[in-house]
Amino acid sequence: MFHVKPKFPSKSLMKISITFTLVMISQVLYSQKEKDFSIGLSSDLSFGGEFNNFATSIRISYNILDRIRVVPTYSYYLKKENQKMSSLSFDFNYLLPNISTKIFPKSNEETIIIYPIAGFFILNYFNPPIVCKACNTEMNNMSSNYESKFGFNFGVGAEYKIPSTTKFLKKSSLFFESKYITIENIYRPLFSCGLFYKLYK
Repeated sequence: MFHVKPKFPSKSLMKISITFTLVMISQVLYSQKEKDFSIGLSSDLSFGGEFNNFATSIRISYNILDRIRVVPTYSYYLKKENQKMSSLSFDFNYLLPNISTKIFPKSNEETIIIYPIAGFFILNYFNPPIVCKACNTEMNNMSSNYESKFGFNFGVGAEYKIPSTTKFLKKSSLFFESKYITIENIYRPLFSCGLFYKLYK
């Protein structure tokens, strides 16, 4: 994992952030007349120093405007050295117009979409109990084992809409994202690749 002893704020910050995220999503879903709603799965890798972190994520993508969408994501990282970690992120994407045709001349602007990313996230830790070897017991204080930390991320992504006449593939698209995450004095790159499936449009 990150292997840095966290100095986290109180749990109230996490609760406020989650509440704010849910309120924002509900307001967007209520106010948007033209629905453009997708759900996705991805694999994620962050690395730095001697440790790599792999995660599986589930995403929701919703266009609040023609070229602006919000993407709340829940990620669960593989357990490492008995330390569990998950995150809840909330990203904003801006779908750049006519960029893909300049980079990929044979494509059209509907096939490949390039977008910058900016957002915030909440990282949740579960630190394993400290074993007291001298007394052969575990120092298990649950109030301090669960901790959360607030951070930001920014980067760029690309989405490829699969050209197909098959109903499932026609509504599907592949995506790749490269982001940089920052949490106090921790800075790590994060790479994600996955599949979106459009539910409504």
